[in-house]
Amino acid sequence: MTDSRFSGRSFTLLVTGLIAATTFLGAVGSWRATEAGGSARTSERKAVVDQRTAVQRETVIRVTLLATQYDYMRKTSLTALAVELREQAATATPEDALRLNAQAMAYEVAAANQPIDPDAFGPDGVLDLEAKYDLEWFAATSRQDLDPAPEFAAAGNYRLKAERIVGVTAMFVAAALFLTLAQVSRNDSGRRSFFMGGVAVATLATVLLLALEFA
Repeated sequence: MTDSRFSGRSFTLLVTGLIAATTFLGAVGSWRATEAGGSARTSERKAVVDQRTAVQRETVIRVTLLATQYDYMRKTSLTALAVELREQAATATPEDALRLNAQAMAYEVAAANQPIDPDAFGPDGVLDLEAKYDLEWFAATSRQDLDPAPEFAAAGNYRLKAERIVGVTAMFVAAALFLTLAQVSRNDSGRRSFFMGGVAVATLATVLLLALEFA
């Protein structure tokens, strides 16, 4: 005996409408997966740029710190040499003392003219290159984004979302296939099974697509 709910013109129109709906939702899913994939690539490119800029900036800071350390060592050496020469002059003959004091003065002038960034010194007046590095890095990160981690994380999230939407899109394709089989099936049990399966899969896919969009 034929079940009128799964036969006739009304059923055919209903299935046709559902196939059109699942096809449309599948196309929407494909579009959203493409959008998510594009966002993932954009975030990843931004992360790579930030990472490269961070490495370049860190290199510049490290080179600057090495130059500061060299300047400090030169100033310290010149000062030490001047002290040693004046000590020698104290016990030397007048002629040698004059020469040693003149040479010591030259070293003292050179040491005084040796510039050193005051920010490289701690509150106790001791050279603190790590504190100077932290200060320079903070200033650099205040001017531009140098942390690639958020962008890498966003890229991973977008990529995962794209993969999940692709899976949901495949469910819409499966639902459309079930509904098509329901439309062409020659017996009530087949039409019923394929129709119910198609509706169930399409409903689940719709819920999942909405959940992914508003998560």
